[in-house]
Amino acid sequence: MFAPPRSNLRAARWALPFLAVCLLANPPAAPAAGHLAINGFAALGGSVGDFPDTGPFFPEPDPLAWDATLRLLVEAETGPAGPGLSLNLRQTVRSAVASPAGNGIGGPPSVERSGLLAWRQGESSSALAMLELDTGLIRRSWNRLDLTVGRQPVNLATTFFFTPNDLFAPFAAQTFFRVYKPGVDGARAEIRLANLAQLTLLVVLGYAAEPDSDTGWSDTPALNRTSLLGRYLVEAEGFQWGLLAGTLRNELLAGGSLQGEVGAGLGLRAEAHGSTERGTEYLAAVVGLEYRLANGLDLRCEQYRDTRGFATAGALNLALNRALTGADPLPGRLGRDYSAFGMNYQFTPLLSGAFLLLTNWSDRSGLATVNAVYSLADNSELAFGLAVPWGREPDGDRINSEFGLSPTALSLDFRHFF
Repeated sequence: MFAPPRSNLRAARWALPFLAVCLLANPPAAPAAGHLAINGFAALGGSVGDFPDTGPFFPEPDPLAWDATLRLLVEAETGPAGPGLSLNLRQTVRSAVASPAGNGIGGPPSVERSGLLAWRQGESSSALAMLELDTGLIRRSWNRLDLTVGRQPVNLATTFFFTPNDLFAPFAAQTFFRVYKPGVDGARAEIRLANLAQLTLLVVLGYAAEPDSDTGWSDTPALNRTSLLGRYLVEAEGFQWGLLAGTLRNELLAGGSLQGEVGAGLGLRAEAHGSTERGTEYLAAVVGLEYRLANGLDLRCEQYRDTRGFATAGALNLALNRALTGADPLPGRLGRDYSAFGMNYQFTPLLSGAFLLLTNWSDRSGLATVNAVYSLADNSELAFGLAVPWGREPDGDRINSEFGLSPTALSLDFRHFF
């Protein structure tokens, strides 16, 4: 049973008022001139995995893992134009299980944002507890301008599985539950130029890596990692076209996107950007098609290329050794070419299911995942997940494929919104 060290019990007091407010969620509405809503989210999950022999690269993983999450969600508005406030305070307690490869080996373990708003409440060999402000923002609207300042989720992507233009805390392709996107620190302005045109201006603060801190990041911003971006969206010829430009962590970036229908029910989505990373130019691009059948079955496929990835397992091994010595972190994608094929279907009003087939063509490895969600009530659900990888497993200290490092895993999650 997890028990935080005595020296950390003082920090645990942060969780007590948080839990009390959650229990008092959904108060009466504020007067008509404004609005106040206090809600919450709770989840409890567990998984069992069959890990391959990962050799000397990674600690021996525990086949059993569990996690519990509690969120306090506050939305406040003083009027139609604001100012408004959004808060998302997250309490987590999870088992301390070593992660398999492919999750930023050699780099910080969490979202790049200030460590000031995170409190590690205790850690043992079996569990870790953390209280963190996931979102905390103020917004204000004028005639043609929406301004948001603070810790906020940022997503500039148009595609779903592979999202190169989602530059800050993107979801993994195999992530099914995407209700809460982590926030990053910055400011965002949305300017409506015309009925079919919009300009987004974005400033996102960057932070230096500090492996010994609670979050892996420094408390104060680092100017050389701050991003300044602009995106222009316009609708023409049945498509939404986007242009993206600016600096990403002090490197020049340019890209674009499009989305629309190319036929009856057939959707086309694409996005790309080019930039530099540690002095080397790269291009990340994805194109996808989606189609909804008459019976309600949704089909989606995407093809992705990232020139930062490694074309062979040998190149990956060289980079992995450099990452483990702290010389260079690995990029988000280990391979160069990926494909994804997904299906979603509502079997009954209470049961929905999703399937994903993910392939890394650089090393011929892949992952098949199944996710089913059963609605227990209007605000409760039970989620089942199965992940089956394939690919050459490690041979001693040699990595032969990306997904050959992944476990075959079975998971069960209970979620409640209140």
